Amino acid sequence: MLRIAICDDKKEYREEVSRFLEEYEDENKCILKYNVYESSFELLDIVEKGERYDIYLLDVFLPG
Repeated sequence: MLRIAICDDKKEYREEVSRFLEEYEDENKCILKYNVYESSFELLDIVEKGERYDIYLLDVFLPG
């Protein structure tokens, strides 16, 4: 199982990437675990607490 972090400040982009991942799961009969974050600070806080991901899908320009 792949663990994926999605981080983007725009809700529509977070939702679009989530839909792509759900479609991929259905088409390939696999399980992905992904979490969605609205800010880099939120993601960094989780990572500093020990959470790890195999793939990080990050917005290039995040506020702050």
